[in-house]
Amino acid sequence: MISKLFNALKRSRAGIAKTLRLIAGKSPSPEDMESLEEDLLQSDMGYDVVQNIICLLETSSSADLMD
Repeated sequence: MISKLFNALKRSRAGIAKTLRLIAGKSPSPEDMESLEEDLLQSDMGYDVVQNIICLLETSSSADLMD
């Protein structure tokens, strides 16, 4: 059972990391932000947390994203 949980978390982390790498170093498009929002919500993050992350990304430099 624990291995199933770790595999699910691994897939969620991989999906979020993939989306972040796609938008790193560029100005993210609305589609990029929507994709990230979907990935975060699918990883069972709460709506308020996801909105805070999206807002933070929209107001920060894309160069700071992967630091």
